[in-house]
Amino acid sequence: MLVARFDIPESVREVINTAVGHTVIDAVSVYSMATEHGDNFRELVQEIVESAHADRLCNQAGHSAVCRAAERYWQESPIQHVPQRQPENLPDAKFEVGATYATRSICDSECVFSFRVVKRTAKMVTVQDSFGTEMKRRVALNNGSETIMPLGTYSMAPQLDARRDRVEV
Repeated sequence: MLVARFDIPESVREVINTAVGHTVIDAVSVYSMATEHGDNFRELVQEIVESAHADRLCNQAGHSAVCRAAERYWQESPIQHVPQRQPENLPDAKFEVGATYATRSICDSECVFSFRVVKRTAKMVTVQDSFGTEMKRRVALNNGSETIMPLGTYSMAPQLDARRDRVEV
């Protein structure tokens, strides 16, 4: 079903009329693109220009005319930089002092690594293994949960996840 768009700015309509007039693209396709892109006219113009580049049946004069009309549109409507709200990278699950976390070995499912959080800062966690050895590791964020690699970074290293690996003692 063809839906006519009457809210398309004049400069965009010029690009559309040029493309249709020079048989770069048919009217039905252009209006379906306009419906698909909604109010994002920049993407609509970009897609029409890409059609002009990709269409083998397009003559050189049609291609040039579409590019000139698109250049006029881009000069008249500079990109508006709208400040985006930054996503908050706050973890849902954090390592807590005194809590014990355990994970299984990748190589041997019966081997369980167990660590107790001794102290922590905003970016670092100090854990103690079952032998009493303390290790200080940097906290990473993974899918909203804090993670650390208590034995270091290597191919088969265990990784502790604050949400998944907490153990009730």
